[in-house]
Amino acid sequence: MPCGDPLSQGLDVNYQITEPMKERVASTWCGGTGYVIRRSALESIGGFPTGSVGEDMYCSNVLLGKGWSAVYVDEILQHGRVPESYKAHVKQQSRWVCQFFPTPSTVKETLSRSAA
Repeated sequence: MPCGDPLSQGLDVNYQITEPMKERVASTWCGGTGYVIRRSALESIGGFPTGSVGEDMYCSNVLLGKGWSAVYVDEILQHGRVPESYKAHVKQQSRWVCQFFPTPSTVKETLSRSAA
């Protein structure tokens, strides 16, 4: 990561402010690679949805919609990698923005899987 983290790749604001705030108002959802899902919860929605570029958040939202809950644990349990160039950073951020807009086919697939 570049000195001073000029692109906020460390996500300090997210982990120090946003996530604890969401936890306090019971609106936590899972994003990224560092979360654990109860097997029975995942099975209740037909498994991990794969039709979205933001499958982590999409899965979380489906679980929350089915009545499951999520909690934020303020403890560093893993370290991730960040994009190594500005171009790669923009590509990652663009992909993350797109995850908020699942395609109709993704929604249909997930709903039909969760109804099974």
